[in-house]
Amino acid sequence: MPIHIRAEAGAVAPAAILVGDPLRAARAAAMLDSPTIYNERRGLLGVTGSWRGHRLTVQTTGMGGPTAAIVTEELAALGCGR
Repeated sequence: MPIHIRAEAGAVAPAAILVGDPLRAARAAAMLDSPTIYNERRGLLGVTGSWRGHRLTVQTTGMGGPTAAIVTEELAALGCGR
């Protein structure tokens, strides 16, 4: 299990939308069908659901490149983007 995103494999979709602001992530997640929150740790809101029949994850990255890099790496480790 990754250190920053506390999720098990399968919790994230193959595709993700990354946003910096948790409020923006919540707004995007509200458009998903059957949204499930898989992470709120460290303010990094992560939600997976479906949009137009496709499984999709919305994940907050926080501010700055280093945090975005960590989140991206951990999503990849969980199976996103493969």
